[in-house]
Formats: sequence, C-alpha cells, structure tokens
Amino acid sequence: MARGTRRRTVKEVAALRDPGRYSDGNGLYLHVKASGARSWVFVFQWCGKRAEIGLGSAADGGGVSLAEARALAEAARKDLRAGVKPTNPSRRTDPTLPPTFLEFADALGHQLKPGWKAKTQHQRWDLAIGHYARPLHPLRLDEIGTEHVLTVLRPIWTTKPETAQKTRGYIERVLDAGKARGLRSGENPAAWRGHLQLLLSKPRKLTRGHHAAVPVDEMPELFAELWGSSAVSARLLCFVVLTCVRATEARGALWSEFDLEKRLWTIPGGFTGRMKGRDGTPDHTVPLSQPAIAVLRSVGGLDARLAFPGQRVGRMLSLTALEKALTHRRPGFTVHGLRSTFRDWVSERTDFSDRLAEHALAHVIRSETERAYRRGTAIEKRRFMMDAWAEFVTSRIAA
Repeated sequence: MARGTRRRTVKEVAALRDPGRYSDGNGLYLHVKASGARSWVFVFQWCGKRAEIGLGSAADGGGVSLAEARALAEAARKDLRAGVKPTNPSRRTDPTLPPTFLEFADALGHQLKPGWKAKTQHQRWDLAIGHYARPLHPLRLDEIGTEHVLTVLRPIWTTKPETAQKTRGYIERVLDAGKARGLRSGENPAAWRGHLQLLLSKPRKLTRGHHAAVPVDEMPELFAELWGSSAVSARLLCFVVLTCVRATEARGALWSEFDLEKRLWTIPGGFTGRMKGRDGTPDHTVPLSQPAIAVLRSVGGLDARLAFPGQRVGRMLSLTALEKALTHRRPGFTVHGLRSTFRDWVSERTDFSDRLAEHALAHVIRSETERAYRRGTAIEKRRFMMDAWAEFVTSRIAA
C-alpha cells in the first residue's frame, strides 16, 4: 500500500525502513521489503492495465539516490508521453535517449491493433516486426539507416516478395511514427519511392493461381447432388451457387438482411461489413431467385440470427466445412471457383453483358460512372440474369 503521495526529502527517504511502498509522487515509489532490502519502482498505466518497472536499488552507499530515481521516473514518463512503454533502465544505457526499434514498434502495435479489422493484419505485423525485422530490434530509432533496412530486406526481397514488401511498409510506418513524435529526424530510410527503389530490384508481383472452377456442364449435376443433402454445408453451397457471392459473405448471412417479399438480400459493406474492400465499400444488393428463397426456407428455424449456423450455437459455419462439402463431391475444386463457373456461363452461354456479370460478382469498380450504373437500373437486369442462372443450375432437378 502506498503511504502518502507528497514529495519526500532525502532524510525522510533514508528513515523509511518499515516494509511497504512509499510514494514520492507521479508514479515513483520506494519499495521496502520485509528483508529490509529497498528499491525504487515506477508504476504506470499501459493499455488500460497497471504496470511497473524497477528503477534500481535504493541501498545505502552505492544505490540509486532520490534525485537519480526522480530523473529515471521522469524519463519513463517521457516515454509514456511519446507512446512508448517504459522499460527497466538496466536495459537502456541512457534513459534520455530515444527507445529502441523493438520498444517503439511494440508500443505502436498496441495502439494500432484495436483499429485493425482482420486478425491477419495482427499476424502480418507480428511476423514482419517480430521476426523479419529482428536485426533492427536493438537499434535506437535515431540510429537506423538505409543499410540497416537493407539488411532486413535483401534476404527475402526475391524469395518472399510479398512478405518483403509488407515488412518494408511496416518498418517505414514505425520510423515515420518515431519522427512524428520527435524521436528521430531526417528522411525515412525505409521509404520506397525515390530511395529504396534505386537500390533494390523492382518488386515481383505475386502470381496467384486461378481458383479451380467446376466446368459449366457439370454444374447442374453437382447442384442436384447438393440439393439432395439436408446438411447445412450443402444448403449453404447451394445458396453460394445461386447467388454467386463469396463464401464469407454467405457464411455470415443474417436473417435481418433479407427481404423475401421483394426477393432481395442486402450484404452490408463499409468497415464493419463483410464485403471485400476497404472502408467505404458500398452495400451489395443481391436479387434472389425462387430456388435461392427455397434454400433459405429449408434452413429457417435453425438459428434466430444466422441463416446458415455452424454446430456451435451462434457461430457461423466454418469455411473448412464448406470446402469439405464440395471436395467430397468434386475433389480438386474450390468454393471460390464456383463464382468462376458462373462467369464462364455468362460469357459462353448467354448474351448478358460482362458489366452485368461483374456487378453480380461484386467486383470492385473504381469508375464513378460504373458505380452510378450499379446504383440505378441494374438490379432488375441482374434479377433476370440470376433467374436464368438458377434455371440452368437446377435443370437436372427439374428433369
């Protein structure tokens, strides 16, 4: 327990011998143990929790003096004001110097992560900063130069191009934040444009393989097999086929998003929505065919909130369960590839425009004219197209 909060004199500190903690104000405490050992402690709040660091022994003759302890505590408070978590002075040669890269990056990560939507962003940051940027960990922010950054990037620049580019971006962000807080000066040695682009080869673009798509002629037979199953995973796959949405968008479908009378499903966009894209992505309205509504009615009552619930109450069906439901019937194909099957059908078997198909797939369009088109008359045109698609995929059932 703290005993008093006023600033103490040197004589008062020397006379404190009973076990306990004695405050000198502003988070600085003298800790006296039952054994008689005495030490200085700095107590502070970090990420909403109480934390503390030791500032050294307060032993008579050779220990940290009251004046020194106050200087160390002030250095720790300076770190806090700069957004840096204070550390034990024994780990820092001079508490008045800027923090190390690891100390500052750790503090910055604590501030940034609550605003990140996906857990993968947390994992990428931890991998880039905690693993690949390890050579920078012991360096002070003001010591880091171009060669230090190149030491991190060169081993992975051509072998792991995507990881290297993300790591460079995170390092740049840490150093920019350090400069903004007055902890370093000068140009950012991790900047790409006009700097590292002159020293490293052009980044190799990540080559992604196409998602294996079910051939168009096989879709009616596959759909008939799925339709014959009462499993939620098979029902959801039927719904994905009929609506051409992404698996994540369908897995999280809520009953509140559907207007069955108007045969419409509105998938929320924006930062908190499920639509692919950055903040500001608009809602995506999907016209529902009669077979799609039949699928929804077949799962009605399973959960009051989720249309396609998983085995655990209140949790959506896992992507793994969805993939297994497909590969069990068609090994080698992917759920995302079902969207490609629809795209192939539009191009090869119909007169519907590519623009209408892209709208149905909710692909990101940056043109203002195109976005205006999507907000206008496209919904009824897409309804006609989705009804034709549903008629095609359910043809084996009708037969």
